[in-house]
Amino acid sequence: HHRYETALEFYRQNRDQYPACSSILIYLVNACDPGMVVLPTHRVVHSLPDLDLIGFRNKLEEYFYVEKIDSQEKDLSSLLKKQQDAGKTAFIMGTREPALYLVVLRDNSHVQDSSPEKSLAWCSLDASVLQTLIFQKILDMSPEKIADQEHITYTREDAVALNTLNHDAQLVFLLNPTKISEIIKVASAGDKMPQKSTYFYPKLLTGLVFNDLKC
Repeated sequence: HHRYETALEFYRQNRDQYPACSSILIYLVNACDPGMVVLPTHRVVHSLPDLDLIGFRNKLEEYFYVEKIDSQEKDLSSLLKKQQDAGKTAFIMGTREPALYLVVLRDNSHVQDSSPEKSLAWCSLDASVLQTLIFQKILDMSPEKIADQEHITYTREDAVALNTLNHDAQLVFLLNPTKISEIIKVASAGDKMPQKSTYFYPKLLTGLVFNDLKC
């Protein structure tokens, strides 16, 4: 999508000089193909000044059910999937204590109230809930800081994410993968997906295709 947005901006700036830039190369995939999957992208929070973990937990419990789980639990992805299969929005939160918590959304209406311009499909995404209620509302991160990754880094592996708590991370959030059906609903509603919520697999082979804009 970065390439597509860049192509759109290039077209806006150069369409009079280079009419050929109105066309771009795209790759289409059958969304129903069983080989197409979306993998989860976990969030690592760091460098927040004066983070009060007790105060954060108290605010978190206003919007979520928070349950401490065994810090030696090995199959965290299955624990999350069980919540997803039950139609719930849930995260595994890791802290420096060290401790792990199962965090389950109480009521989606809080997301809709905070983002009235967004569709219900967008507000129902796990990544949207995390961004809107936890990062913006509770941790007071601005959308600009989130977009610039000022206090957030991303990783595909849950073990890698949790290991950062031994270093500079303050909080870690493990997510379920986004469903392809959810992506279709968001697109159909005219919204864009939240940052780092569509890690499609398998990836295309890398290559270059040149388009002579002067032709």
